[in-house]
Amino acid sequence: MLNVSRGGLFIETFSPLDVGTKIHLRFSLPAFTDIFNIKGTVVWKSPAGHGASPPGMGVQFEEVDKKDAELIDNFVRSQIDTAK
Repeated sequence: MLNVSRGGLFIETFSPLDVGTKIHLRFSLPAFTDIFNIKGTVVWKSPAGHGASPPGMGVQFEEVDKKDAELIDNFVRSQIDTAK
């Protein structure tokens, strides 16, 4: 996973799934003990050799409970603060 936001994430892979594919994601984030279980849909893909972009797929979250959304937001904010 290269990036994550409240709305979704990008998964780097040489075998992206087709746009419209429904998936169940199970992942953790650095410095967080929680395991996220979130349903999503592949909304775009970037094939290998497509410019400077890494190969992979963009996944939009479909069902995120409030607690998970807040934890993801906290993680994103911590990464922005670290980059400053």
